[in-house]
Amino acid sequence: MKPILGLDVDGVVCDFISGIIETAKELGYGGTFPPNWLATHSWMFSPDFHTVFNLIAHEPEWWRRLKPYADAEIPREYPYVYFVTQRPVEQDATRAWLNDHFPRVSFAIYNADDKVEALKKLGVEYFVEDRVENWDAINRAGITCFLMDRPWNREVLTASRLKSLRHLSRLIDELEEKKGMVLSA
Repeated sequence: MKPILGLDVDGVVCDFISGIIETAKELGYGGTFPPNWLATHSWMFSPDFHTVFNLIAHEPEWWRRLKPYADAEIPREYPYVYFVTQRPVEQDATRAWLNDHFPRVSFAIYNADDKVEALKKLGVEYFVEDRVENWDAINRAGITCFLMDRPWNREVLTASRLKSLRHLSRLIDELEEKKGMVLSA
């Protein structure tokens, strides 16, 4: 039986950063934002970030228009995934977005201020996160968490960096095999 998998949404499968940069440009704040997501080196990358974010935070249609990352391929070996996110928008917007972009995946969505608590409650064994603070807290809580490789987290040197979701299933299989060897020894 496959272990329980969880994924963050924004920064892992959904390109939130490009969406907010484009919106900032449309609203006249483009000069204080990076030109694109590849030039983003932190989550709070503009003095006007909160101004723009507050305008779109509760707008379901804005969230539905976001694009997935090119490397956002959920492994077929995991037909059911828990998406744990800190999005402020209602879950229906996230559910619609996931259904549009990942129609073959069955999932549950959890909006949680405290991802660690939610992951423990759900029994998630492996999680993928892009924000360093969340990644660190999840690992410290004893849940194996991979850091999705994004420009804003590259200052962290870690063996648990994930370059693409395409590699996730293999990495989990290797970890599970090692666990099995330890348990049988």
